[in-house]
Amino acid sequence: DNVNQIDWARKSEYFDVFEYYKKLIQLRKNHPAFRIANAELIRKNLNFCIQYKMGVISYCIEGKSVGDSWGRIIMVFNANQQQVSVPLPEGNYRFIASGSEINESGFGDFVSDEVKVEAVSMTILVAAK
Repeated sequence: DNVNQIDWARKSEYFDVFEYYKKLIQLRKNHPAFRIANAELIRKNLNFCIQYKMGVISYCIEGKSVGDSWGRIIMVFNANQQQVSVPLPEGNYRFIASGSEINESGFGDFVSDEVKVEAVSMTILVAAK
């Protein structure tokens, strides 16, 4: 497939992208919330818990209900060319992914009222225990 094939000869040139994808794949393997295969479970445990903003897709997954060690997981995808502030549901959240950083143990300060999401990026937050 000339369009979608991976050009492994360019791995060293884009090693940061390779490492990012590797972490995303590991995150998916480690957390059942990112592998829900049943449509009914998706309908019950995924909801659009954040008010819509132009160019932003965000939703919550109730991880514990699908066998994950994490409770509420918030996914925010910003397609805008500038940073956006997104209001959060009630609670305290820790960063799992933001910009080019992914850490399943969490990083940075906890957030509670809103989160700033970098331009053209994804942020994953998990409810504090």
